[in-house]
Amino acid sequence: WCRPAAELHAIMARIPAKTGYTPKRWTKSVDSMLPKKPGEWRPFKLRLTGLLMPDFNHNNKILGRAAMLIAEKKRMIAPEQYGSRKKLSAEKHALNKRLLLDVMRIEKRPGVVCANDAKACYDRILHFAAYISMRKVVIKKEAVKSMLEPVRRLEHTVRTAYGDSETTYGGME
Repeated sequence: WCRPAAELHAIMARIPAKTGYTPKRWTKSVDSMLPKKPGEWRPFKLRLTGLLMPDFNHNNKILGRAAMLIAEKKRMIAPEQYGSRKKLSAEKHALNKRLLLDVMRIEKRPGVVCANDAKACYDRILHFAAYISMRKVVIKKEAVKSMLEPVRRLEHTVRTAYGDSETTYGGME
């Protein structure tokens, strides 16, 4: 009984990426403040997390991995891009950054370093840039739409110790 259920689930999961259709429930987010460290409940030590539908997250993960794999094969990723790449680590990135800053200081060169970690920040990514990037690596427009459209229309509720809010914010139609 498990195999037919898994096959049905796999078929249903592919529908949004194939057609561009996205279920309305994918446009719901529950915002919750979680401690960065266990037991640390002071407000400035909490992290805002948007809880999205698991199948929406799963499809985005599949599409993101496919895009990265294709971009890696085609050598379309900048060498200084370390996020989500095999054999590259935060430590290596930090060392390269430190060495670059040392060279700039020693040679008295002006320079600017801009770091942007958008990991899991779907609603903070520039959608047009994401769309163009994914299309460039040959991800079909329907698949990209199934990833970006729900985020554009996200309707947020806030989760507290007293339950979820009845009022919402966001949510463009």
